Amino acid sequence: DFDHDSPALRPLLESDHTMVLLNRRGPGFPSVSVDNRHGGRIAIDYLLGRGHRRLAVVTGDGPIGEDRYTGIREAFLSAGLEPGLQVGAKWDRGRAHGGILPMLGTTSRPTAVFAFSDWMALGVLSAAREAGLRVPEDLSVMGFDDAIIAETSEPGLTTVRQPRFRLGASAVGVLAALVTVFKQRRDIA
Repeated sequence: DFDHDSPALRPLLESDHTMVLLNRRGPGFPSVSVDNRHGGRIAIDYLLGRGHRRLAVVTGDGPIGEDRYTGIREAFLSAGLEPGLQVGAKWDRGRAHGGILPMLGTTSRPTAVFAFSDWMALGVLSAAREAGLRVPEDLSVMGFDDAIIAETSEPGLTTVRQPRFRLGASAVGVLAALVTVFKQRRDIA
């Protein structure tokens, strides 16, 4: 889930800076993240609780996508269902749009779509408009993150909220502890 080849990150990775990753995983780096497995599960539980049985899922890749997929699979299996239609969008809005659009034109189209990010959910909303479907009357759409775009989208987006302030405070706490440890090591040496 961590792009070691990113030109923007290379100087940081090659330096001796102390870093804590937020909602990312990388070998050798401490990270702070939400329980993505639980988040995926509560999203599907919510949609199933609203009576939806024909669900599509727009997935992301990497460890975070795998964790969210594990959660949705658990929710489906607990309800006696198999995971529904899937679109592998790799966290990309355009892929979400292009992948879900053909499903929306069928007679057995999903009644709800859960996208692993709000950004991908915007792609689903765009595809729904293109297919002539009204959200939420014809199709329920749910995202993940509670990004500001969820509030400003038309229509507003139902989303799994990430506690951004708590995540940030936790990351700062981990970073402060690491700095303290490194400082103590330096003072001892």
